[in-house]
Amino acid sequence: MHTNPIFDAPGRDGQIARALNVALHALSVHDRMTGTMEGETVMLDFGPQIRQLRAALELLGVNRDETLPFQNPER
Repeated sequence: MHTNPIFDAPGRDGQIARALNVALHALSVHDRMTGTMEGETVMLDFGPQIRQLRAALELLGVNRDETLPFQNPER
């Protein structure tokens, strides 16, 4: 799978891109999830945060439509 080379860059921008990607994956997995607490059911909505992370990745040159790399937590 070909991904943007920014994710492999050793410098500041690469580190920022990798961190934004991890945050995007974490919020995307939990977006629209429902949970119950003290008898009240709520739906998590991370839409605004996901849009903000995508915009930040675009500033680093990551195309919205390209496949983002999976971040292995073991690395």
